[in-house]
Amino acid sequence: MPIDGVFVHYLTEELNKTLKGGRINKIYQPNPLDLLFTIRVNNTNYNLLISANLNNPRIHITYKKFDNPDKPYTFCSNLRKYLERGFLSNIEQIGNDRVVKLSIDTLNELGDDITLYLFFEVMGRNTNVILTDSSFKIIEAIRHFLPDKDIENNRIILPKVTYQLPLKTKEINIFNTNYSDDELLARKYDLEGCSKVFLDEIEYVNQVNKVIFQEIKPVYYPKNPKSFYAFPLKHINDDYRIFPTLSELLDYTFKEENKKSSVEYHTLNNLLKREINKQNSKLNNLNKDRDKALPHLEDKTLGLLIQANLYKINKGDTQVTVDNFYDNYLPVTIKLDPLLDPSQNMKRYFTLSKKAENTLKHYEIQTTLTKQEITYLEGIKVAIEYADKNTLNEIRQELINGGYIKETKKSPKKLKISYMHYVIGDDEIWIGKNNIQNDYLTNHLAKGTDYWFHVKDAPGSHVILRCIELTEKNIRLAAQAASIYSKFHSSSSVAVDYTMRKYIKKIPGLKGCEVTYTNQKTIYIDPDLELFNSMLSS
Repeated sequence: MPIDGVFVHYLTEELNKTLKGGRINKIYQPNPLDLLFTIRVNNTNYNLLISANLNNPRIHITYKKFDNPDKPYTFCSNLRKYLERGFLSNIEQIGNDRVVKLSIDTLNELGDDITLYLFFEVMGRNTNVILTDSSFKIIEAIRHFLPDKDIENNRIILPKVTYQLPLKTKEINIFNTNYSDDELLARKYDLEGCSKVFLDEIEYVNQVNKVIFQEIKPVYYPKNPKSFYAFPLKHINDDYRIFPTLSELLDYTFKEENKKSSVEYHTLNNLLKREINKQNSKLNNLNKDRDKALPHLEDKTLGLLIQANLYKINKGDTQVTVDNFYDNYLPVTIKLDPLLDPSQNMKRYFTLSKKAENTLKHYEIQTTLTKQEITYLEGIKVAIEYADKNTLNEIRQELINGGYIKETKKSPKKLKISYMHYVIGDDEIWIGKNNIQNDYLTNHLAKGTDYWFHVKDAPGSHVILRCIELTEKNIRLAAQAASIYSKFHSSSSVAVDYTMRKYIKKIPGLKGCEVTYTNQKTIYIDPDLELFNSMLSS
């Protein structure tokens, strides 16, 4: 369930009640998209998490501990410069949208009182955290967006540009209106910040005011991970767990999702970093060996010239100048080892040349293998970014099978292959989130007439689409999945190739699930997890 405008309404009320007036003592940025503010209120320290992670964007008080980098990110440095020691004077929601505005009272360099603003926008792939001055000029943002003439109402998010709120697409704020229930229900698609789950609820209850003004009871539905809301939903007939606060609800809900705090994620991620660094070092050493060998390719020619001029050379000579009949008989001076006789000097140059040739042959073979290894490891590293507990276990098993991890159990339990599977009308879609899943879906489950989707020239999920008819809608749905679960999940205009399964061939001898394909078409997609989820439910 999404964090919609209704949820944000109650969340900002809760945060404002707890944190308003507090002093910002410390600011951290544990990773590129997460921020942590230590705020002291009434002799108590609270940690406020603001995450611009595209999969799990959220703002709430957290009780988790985060590891921080040795060197702060640029955005964190700016926040520390402008906001540390300032006071959080207000937290408010803009309309009923998923935009939160934090007002911070502080001092400028001259000691004058000023107010700065920190905007947190939960906007799918455009999710962002933006710091502005009192006149709303952008000081810095966690993500920059350049102008794009092809995008209507495109906002520029860059320093020194005037900040503009996201375009408002819905006109009715249910918390600030005099419309009756009947009128609101009749115009439910005009309600600002209301997700599908909320619209389903008011339609089920057949009232709006009764829903939004009920007692807040943050709920979590265990049977459906990541399913939560600000109050129990009558149209969902599942067991749920109630939490004291919305922050505690979010903290718990994303516990499994926040893999960066898990031991298993850290273990596998660090292992992959080490292995990738090892292969990059190997590649660097191979390049050095190549650079050293290249000049010695000419040594064969020098050996032949010595051979043709042995009569001119005596033991003890340090050099000899001869006509190079390989280069228009231009004179060339050849260095000699005075301790060797002429024949030994000739053999020395032949040996150096042969060694260089062997080095370059070794370079070509090993460079290809090393680059393949890096591609394989980077693919696994992308996979763990989206892995749940079961998928992490699959990845661990793959690394055990590959000899990267030593197996501690004598007889490991055979893992049941898990994958994402959705049924949308007459269509079915499968998404693999690691090499084991990708291999199974592409090479075992998929039929020849199914369609296969994958980002172009980058690690990512294999997506299988089974349909009666290929349409623009199911093409875009499958392409969204392929782009979201790929290395390019934070990019825009991602190229996704698709073709029928019968045109896919696995590359023998390569690790992972490397394939070649023909008869493909290409579609360009802006990865948007929220859009993908809405397409699944529509």
